[in-house]
Amino acid sequence: MIEIRPVRADQPPADSLVAAMVAEITRLYGPLEERIAPSATPDELWAPHGTYLVVLTDGTPVAGGGVKALAPHVAEVKRMFVAEPARGRGFARRLLTALEDAARELGHTRLRLDTGPRQPFARALYESAGYRSIPAYNENPAASFWGEKRLDLCPLVLRAEPAKAERLLLVQRAAYAAETELMGVDGLPPLHETLEEVLEAEHQRWLGRFEGPTLVGGLAWEEDGAAGVDLLRLVVAPAAWRRGHATALLGAFDELVGPRSVSVSTGSANAPALALYARRGFRVAAMYPTTLLGELPPEWVLVGTWTLPRQTVTAFDRNFQFYATVPEEVGPLVDHLEEFEDELPPGIQPSINGLAEYRADVLIAERDGPP
Repeated sequence: MIEIRPVRADQPPADSLVAAMVAEITRLYGPLEERIAPSATPDELWAPHGTYLVVLTDGTPVAGGGVKALAPHVAEVKRMFVAEPARGRGFARRLLTALEDAARELGHTRLRLDTGPRQPFARALYESAGYRSIPAYNENPAASFWGEKRLDLCPLVLRAEPAKAERLLLVQRAAYAAETELMGVDGLPPLHETLEEVLEAEHQRWLGRFEGPTLVGGLAWEEDGAAGVDLLRLVVAPAAWRRGHATALLGAFDELVGPRSVSVSTGSANAPALALYARRGFRVAAMYPTTLLGELPPEWVLVGTWTLPRQTVTAFDRNFQFYATVPEEVGPLVDHLEEFEDELPPGIQPSINGLAEYRADVLIAERDGPP
């Protein structure tokens, strides 16, 4: 059984972990003068501005680390250490996640840390957790890497953070339930996703948006070849709507994907989503109503894809995506699409590549460059 609990750094068992950490740093880098090394006193690592957490497995302390306030809303990870026999078992990542959550609880929105050249595994952990290299913010003579991470908007590693995955699923269901009511449709597939399905989608990458310690939104995407990205989900808990969370998520997403084409699907009745994409610089280039498929039975559904190239193009570089609710009747739809193909802009080819259960007009949008 794994337990993580706060303990003052000068009280057992935290004090032994701190002593072991100091001994290891001394062995790696030699003695550091207290007047030069950044401070991390037990008082600094305790309420109301900081904390120290101990990881125990079956009652045995195996790791510990603290959070120290640096400035308003900015904190630093200090004294992070995993006992040698417990290394390689995921305790460091679990501890780092817990320290980030603790920092959010304390009201911090940015978290910093440093590490030295003789601790390559520590740096690899920090960078994989989303810490970006920044200029030195302290005078630690043993440090060669200084990193910072936004706590209010940051990558999520769902398999390593099951509690956040469960919360994200609740946010997604609430968001899509509201969208279902808004659009007057029923059966949006994300409403019925299970936690296992979310965790199994390893090709998806997620950004999380937090209000204090609470996860209130998320954005998921996946790579679509070297030049393209598919934006799969943009969800915000309805109770947190109209607070800029979706805009903040899209802004962070733009920074991550850079100047690549991006595709995202939405229905024509989803006015808030359309307005949001328009504010981000996307525009509707074409629109095809479902009445073009009037010859088909009413259970057929046509859903369009927004195509969002980041650079000026003379022809659309992605396929239309058509979906049917009845998989065994895909053949007739393909035949009909061949007749419909003449109605499409140059460079667009129809294809069948998925299923959906909601009705929407077809929308194509483009953006000539980043907003």
